[in-house]
Amino acid sequence: MADYMAPPIPIQDELIPIDGASLLQEFRATVLNETAHMPEVSLRYLLWLVLSDQPLDEVKRFANQVRLDLNEQRLANAVHLAVSSVGMEEKSGLASCW
Repeated sequence: MADYMAPPIPIQDELIPIDGASLLQEFRATVLNETAHMPEVSLRYLLWLVLSDQPLDEVKRFANQVRLDLNEQRLANAVHLAVSSVGMEEKSGLASCW
């Protein structure tokens, strides 16, 4: 059995049930918002999948895709930061000291 992990945000005692149509409207509004970031769009779609009782295989497939995308973004950011710091060292002359 997996260890329990507390959610990153507090859970309300009473939640109002939301229908699938409302969730889908929220998702579509986010997609149409040109300033929305992909993690928000993905999270809203995942919420729709879960709360509208879509097949578990679909939920898992999308959740794993989001996980892969997030890991890829994290790796790309780490590489970008590493390349940027090397460039800064070269500009400041620190690289030649080593």
